[in-house]
Amino acid sequence: MIMRKFGFLVISIFVVLLFTSCMDLLPTFDPLQTAKNLLNAIKNLEEVNEENVSTICYIKDQLTEEEMQGLVNYCQDFHSILNDYETVVLGVSEVPEAKLIILPDKPAWVQKVYVINLLIKNFEIDFYTGDVSIDLSMIIVENKAYIFAVYKSEEGNIVLYPVLIPFPFS
Repeated sequence: MIMRKFGFLVISIFVVLLFTSCMDLLPTFDPLQTAKNLLNAIKNLEEVNEENVSTICYIKDQLTEEEMQGLVNYCQDFHSILNDYETVVLGVSEVPEAKLIILPDKPAWVQKVYVINLLIKNFEIDFYTGDVSIDLSMIIVENKAYIFAVYKSEEGNIVLYPVLIPFPFS
């Protein structure tokens, strides 16, 4: 009887050790690397157009041709900032559910919201030249990262989530 209990204990310990050692094999989500990969993918676009705008933005609902063109134009400005200046990701922080009051009305299909702290080196605008640090959103939808999402409200209006503060374009 004691041998059975001892054997069961040994097997139990072996199984626990086996499972814990396999945990390293499971994919882990690294927000910092995800942000860097997302920004690199955006930088690597030759140009932003209707076919690749979904690299930057999750498009939930069908857009009219005019709405799509407006979205492409907006994303082209974002793309040009990333390509015209050297950028460095300083850090990434998850926005906890309790803090989402600053980003109200989070759609249920947005899994997580992050803030990317991005340094833009030697940024030039009429009244300023120098390094600028900005906070940029990153959302996770269907396990993929985007800067923001576009969808239509019940009234049919275009909604951006999260609401983005425009870049100081020159």
